[in-house]
Amino acid sequence: MLELMWISNLTFEPFLSAAVRQAFAPAGEKVSLNAMAYEAVAEEGSTLEKADLIAVCLNFEGWYPNAEIDLAQGKITRQEMKEDAIARCKALLQVVRGRTQAKILWFGFEDTFSVSSTVYGQVPWMGGLVDEINLKMVSLLTNEVFLDLKKLIGLVGIRNAYSVKGRYRWNAPYSRQLTMVLAEELWKQYRIMQGKTPKCLVLDCDNVLWGGILSDDGIGGIWLGSEGLGREYQEFQRFVHLLWLHGVIITICSKNNEEDVRHAFREHGGMLLREEQVACFQCNWNPKAGNIFAIAEKLNIGPADMVFVDDSIFEVEAVKAQIPEIKTILYERDTIYEKMACFCLRASIDLCETQLRTQTYQSNEKRAMLRQQAVSFEDYVASLDMKLDIHETTVSESARMAELSQRTNKCTNGTRYTKEQIQKKIASAGYSLYTVCLLDRFSDLGIIGALGIHDGEIDLFSLSCRALGRGVEERILEFAVSKKAEKIKFSKTTKNEWLLPLLLKWEIQLTTLLDEHLM
Repeated sequence: MLELMWISNLTFEPFLSAAVRQAFAPAGEKVSLNAMAYEAVAEEGSTLEKADLIAVCLNFEGWYPNAEIDLAQGKITRQEMKEDAIARCKALLQVVRGRTQAKILWFGFEDTFSVSSTVYGQVPWMGGLVDEINLKMVSLLTNEVFLDLKKLIGLVGIRNAYSVKGRYRWNAPYSRQLTMVLAEELWKQYRIMQGKTPKCLVLDCDNVLWGGILSDDGIGGIWLGSEGLGREYQEFQRFVHLLWLHGVIITICSKNNEEDVRHAFREHGGMLLREEQVACFQCNWNPKAGNIFAIAEKLNIGPADMVFVDDSIFEVEAVKAQIPEIKTILYERDTIYEKMACFCLRASIDLCETQLRTQTYQSNEKRAMLRQQAVSFEDYVASLDMKLDIHETTVSESARMAELSQRTNKCTNGTRYTKEQIQKKIASAGYSLYTVCLLDRFSDLGIIGALGIHDGEIDLFSLSCRALGRGVEERILEFAVSKKAEKIKFSKTTKNEWLLPLLLKWEIQLTTLLDEHLM
């Protein structure tokens, strides 16, 4: 049960509870919603301590109902009002931070419901005062997430975002439609916090990355550029490039000759997506479902972690029928970005980790060839010339460690931690947190594992799928045993149950074995 706390100086019922249930229901997530008035936060600290997620949505007009009149009459200056609003926000933030470790989502102020615009026209309300306050809050919210309420209002339209009846009857000025959008944004941010996002994007080429058919039209005949018919494809490539920067694995599944596709990546001036950003090319004339299975095997991930994009209804439906667990998307210019909202990614970018991840997958074919040539698995592991480094985790590594705990589904004990929780573990005197790095003859894999031990119990165990298949998990467990670990917290799923025999081999006892469920 997720405990959600909603703090505001407005009323959001009767719509908010139903909207939150509806937004979280598709994933089977149960939510307990508790609303708290802004004025009561200082007195009701115990309620805050129980929260898993806190949303703050304050209304500027609720604090300053006579703002324009007071400014005009000189009762307060613009700077004084700005400083007062920021001081109130800082005071609230300090109280909440002091009483909970929960993630805070902070909705910025909005000024779109201004009756004065009927006479002034659409000029910035009070000289853009609300925007200046919001910008200051962005800089103050270091571990919190700032959400742009004005942009959410723009999604539904100003005329649809407000309820005059609710404003005067319940002090609930926002409409059911806008409240639903707020709840959906909460769900989006919750998925981002939990690392619940697809890992891999599988792309067709013809009429997806460029217009036209490469095998028929040749590299000079495809549409791709900043203008005309090729503009939509270049803009989609720009979006894919952004996904890659955020750590999404990019792969190609196209009915083309692979050398022709690679030639287009290298030589066409309109290409924004580069060959070195693609982890795997699967280009041939075989059925695409089989090729997707081949990509999954090469990357050591499951189809449930993949998204397939193709412009052909036939191909999309065929893949959907043969691989029900994969997310399939029909490429259509006017709806493609709305459909790509299945990706839930943090705004921050770790370019170094992204490059290491892609290089590792690209070099996997060399490892596979080496495995085929080796007489035994032991010979294969020895020939990789692996260098494993396990060291105490530093604060600078906390984001990557949190990502490993959240996104690892196969080689994990099921523990999930946020960046803030990882940092708290690092600072804890009784908790030992270790970072696992790996280097072999083909590439530097970077940080590939996380290990947390407390009182002889493995609390956190995560190993990236790109490091599987070479016995690294055994060496991590060997290290854990050398640190006197005898037990492990373990939440069994269909994806990680293969670990159980290995744990028993090392005589590591299970202390928490939950009913099977999907991560």
